Amino acid sequence: MTRVLVVEDDPDIREVLVEALRDEGYRVDWTADGLIGLEKARKTPPVLVILDLMIPGLDGRQFIQQCRADKRCAATNFIVVSAFNVDRLADVDAQAVIQKPFNLGFLMEKVAEFAPLEVG
Repeated sequence: MTRVLVVEDDPDIREVLVEALRDEGYRVDWTADGLIGLEKARKTPPVLVILDLMIPGLDGRQFIQQCRADKRCAATNFIVVSAFNVDRLADVDAQAVIQKPFNLGFLMEKVAEFAPLEVG
């Protein structure tokens, strides 16, 4: 199964994401903390991380930077979801940046693009 990690400290948003991903057939792990998320990504590298920028422990930009520098999770794709205006996020090293509040259908299209489900 295709593995996705959700790093989001808002419990309502996290719950919606985790449920939607599981409904689509993804193997999902989650955390509300950037440091814990980075350790999870290093231990069991996901295909995709859906990541908020403003999270405790290690912010989203630092998370991406440290993951990209680590051979264990360097190939991971990222979708950043943030309350910041997308124009302010042009420098974020992610495959997609989506502003909150987001359209779940659009986000799931991006998930399918950057983390295609494995068949079988």
